[in-house]
Amino acid sequence: MFVQEFLGDCPECGDEICLIKTRNHKRFAKCINEECGKTVYAIPKAGSIEVTSVLCPITQLPILAIVPNLRLPGGQFRRQEKKVYFWVNKPCFTCRKVDSCQLHKDLQEDY
Repeated sequence: MFVQEFLGDCPECGDEICLIKTRNHKRFAKCINEECGKTVYAIPKAGSIEVTSVLCPITQLPILAIVPNLRLPGGQFRRQEKKVYFWVNKPCFTCRKVDSCQLHKDLQEDY
Protein backbone atom coordinates (compact mmCIF):
# COMPACT_ATOMS: atom_id res chain seq x y z
CA MET A 1 0.00 0.00 0.00
CA PHE A 2 1.26 3.45 -0.79
CA VAL A 3 -0.15 6.96 -0.80
CA GLN A 4 -0.67 8.37 -4.28
CA GLU A 5 -2.07 11.86 -3.80
CA PHE A 6 -3.84 14.27 -1.46
CA LEU A 7 -7.62 14.51 -2.00
CA GLY A 8 -8.88 16.93 0.63
CA ASP A 9 -9.56 17.38 4.35
CA CYS A 10 -11.33 14.88 6.60
CA PRO A 11 -14.69 16.19 7.90
CA GLU A 12 -14.25 14.23 11.17
CA CYS A 13 -10.80 15.33 12.34
CA GLY A 14 -9.50 17.90 9.81
CA ASP A 15 -6.44 15.89 8.73
CA GLU A 16 -5.69 14.96 5.12
CA ILE A 17 -7.60 12.38 3.09
CA CYS A 18 -5.21 10.59 0.75
CA LEU A 19 -5.66 8.28 -2.22
CA ILE A 20 -4.12 4.89 -1.43
CA LYS A 21 -3.36 2.19 -3.99
CA THR A 22 -2.84 -1.47 -3.03
CA ARG A 23 -0.71 -4.14 -4.67
CA ASN A 24 -3.85 -5.47 -6.37
CA HIS A 25 -4.36 -2.04 -7.99
CA LYS A 26 -7.41 -1.30 -5.84
CA ARG A 27 -7.85 2.32 -4.81
CA PHE A 28 -9.44 3.85 -1.76
CA ALA A 29 -9.45 7.12 0.14
CA LYS A 30 -8.45 7.15 3.80
CA CYS A 31 -7.77 9.73 6.46
CA ILE A 32 -4.08 9.72 7.45
CA ASN A 33 -4.98 10.06 11.13
CA GLU A 34 -4.96 6.53 12.58
CA GLU A 35 -7.37 7.50 15.37
CA CYS A 36 -9.99 8.66 12.85
CA GLY A 37 -11.23 5.36 11.48
CA LYS A 38 -14.50 6.66 10.06
CA THR A 39 -13.24 8.20 6.82
CA VAL A 40 -12.43 5.27 4.53
CA TYR A 41 -14.17 4.66 1.23
CA ALA A 42 -13.55 2.84 -2.05
CA ILE A 43 -12.75 4.59 -5.31
CA PRO A 44 -13.32 3.03 -8.77
CA LYS A 45 -10.43 0.92 -10.00
CA ALA A 46 -10.62 2.15 -13.60
CA GLY A 47 -10.27 5.69 -14.85
CA SER A 48 -8.27 8.80 -14.11
CA ILE A 49 -9.03 10.76 -10.95
CA GLU A 50 -9.26 14.54 -10.91
CA VAL A 51 -9.70 16.34 -7.60
CA THR A 52 -12.29 19.11 -7.99
CA SER A 53 -11.50 20.86 -4.66
CA VAL A 54 -15.27 21.13 -4.06
CA LEU A 55 -16.94 19.58 -1.02
CA CYS A 56 -20.18 17.62 -1.13
CA PRO A 57 -22.86 19.59 0.77
CA ILE A 58 -24.21 16.39 2.38
CA THR A 59 -21.09 14.42 3.41
CA GLN A 60 -18.52 17.28 3.46
CA LEU A 61 -16.11 14.99 1.55
CA PRO A 62 -14.16 16.15 -1.53
CA ILE A 63 -15.89 15.47 -4.86
CA LEU A 64 -13.73 13.56 -7.36
CA ALA A 65 -14.18 13.54 -11.13
CA ILE A 66 -13.64 10.06 -12.57
CA VAL A 67 -12.66 10.11 -16.26
CA PRO A 68 -12.97 6.63 -17.82
CA ASN A 69 -10.12 5.42 -20.02
CA LEU A 70 -10.74 3.64 -23.32
CA ARG A 71 -8.32 0.78 -24.00
CA LEU A 72 -6.85 0.91 -27.51
CA PRO A 73 -5.00 -1.82 -29.42
CA GLY A 74 -1.38 -2.10 -28.38
CA GLY A 75 -2.01 -1.46 -24.69
CA GLN A 76 -2.56 2.28 -25.04
CA PHE A 77 -5.32 4.28 -23.38
CA ARG A 78 -7.38 7.28 -24.44
CA ARG A 79 -9.40 9.44 -22.08
CA GLN A 80 -13.14 9.65 -22.68
CA GLU A 81 -13.83 13.27 -21.78
CA LYS A 82 -17.58 13.12 -22.42
CA LYS A 83 -18.30 10.35 -19.89
CA VAL A 84 -17.02 11.99 -16.71
CA TYR A 85 -18.88 11.08 -13.54
CA PHE A 86 -18.51 12.35 -10.01
CA TRP A 87 -17.70 10.38 -6.87
CA VAL A 88 -17.75 11.20 -3.16
CA ASN A 89 -17.95 8.08 -0.97
CA LYS A 90 -20.24 6.59 -3.64
CA PRO A 91 -21.23 7.70 -7.15
CA CYS A 92 -23.00 11.06 -7.11
CA PHE A 93 -25.67 9.79 -9.49
CA THR A 94 -26.91 7.38 -6.76
CA CYS A 95 -27.57 10.21 -4.30
CA ARG A 96 -31.23 10.93 -3.56
CA LYS A 97 -30.65 14.68 -3.92
CA VAL A 98 -28.72 14.63 -7.20
CA ASP A 99 -31.58 16.25 -9.15
CA SER A 100 -31.76 19.24 -6.79
CA CYS A 101 -27.98 19.57 -6.22
CA GLN A 102 -26.83 22.82 -7.84
CA LEU A 103 -23.18 21.95 -7.14
CA HIS A 104 -23.49 18.75 -9.20
CA LYS A 105 -25.05 20.68 -12.10
CA ASP A 106 -22.24 23.25 -12.00
CA LEU A 107 -19.59 20.51 -12.07
CA GLN A 108 -21.26 18.86 -15.06
CA GLU A 109 -21.09 22.15 -16.96
CA ASP A 110 -17.39 22.57 -16.11
CA TYR A 111 -16.48 19.09 -17.29
